[in-house]
Amino acid sequence: MKITKEKLKQIIKEEIGGMPQYPGNGAYPGYGYMQNAPKGQLPDNRTYEPYKGREPYETGPVETHIESGVIYVTQGKNMFQLVFHNDDLTSGCVVPIGEYGFTIDSGCITWNENAPANVRFDADLEKQIMDFSGREK
Repeated sequence: MKITKEKLKQIIKEEIGGMPQYPGNGAYPGYGYMQNAPKGQLPDNRTYEPYKGREPYETGPVETHIESGVIYVTQGKNMFQLVFHNDDLTSGCVVPIGEYGFTIDSGCITWNENAPANVRFDADLEKQIMDFSGREK
């Protein structure tokens, strides 16, 4: 018996068959259908654990600066004055304070080293300083 190309294709299709939801579609093993889902159901790859967040960490002691009855709180290099609006200390505000020196050399602002990043890299602040000093670009 001579096996032709068509007969060989038919034998392979009958042997492999199709996936149960698509019977007789003639999927070949090289397509990956039968290799990845031999029983017709794709594997469940949801094996990750849900994100639980970071572990809490210990914070160090916070220094409170009190000078002549005024309370100062800090956030990095930023310093704020703490003001309460009532006697039972339930409402209040923090007022940014501080002095950040700069010099203007040939059209460029050079900040003193105690200036925080939000002051150093503020383009609007730099433009205002240059405008008021008469050196606008």
